[in-house]
Amino acid sequence: QLSASDAHPGSWSSSNQASTLADVLRERNLDLDLRTRLQALETQKRVALDVEDYSQAQKVKAQVDSLLAQARVQLAPQEKADGGIPLSEVARHNKPHDCWIALQGKVYDLTDHLLHHP
Repeated sequence: QLSASDAHPGSWSSSNQASTLADVLRERNLDLDLRTRLQALETQKRVALDVEDYSQAQKVKAQVDSLLAQARVQLAPQEKADGGIPLSEVARHNKPHDCWIALQGKVYDLTDHLLHHP
């Protein structure tokens, strides 16, 4: 999976990255809907742990982790490759059927290449 740090080495230092749920929730520019969903899921996870439903807690944790990844992309620095594409946009194209990378200030769409690569 491509992240902002993968897309442009050095542009996303650990001091800039919100590493925990608490860090992400402290970010002022986090989308309100995303913040609300993260808080609700964290509450669901704690309830599941309180009743010792570890299977449910694990499922909810996976959802929280997925939303945290979205939040980190949203909060990524808006540095741009030479083509004017924000690295946060490059980081969103991280699937085999939609894969972009940024190398030395240029953005490449590798989607077609991945279809033919083992």
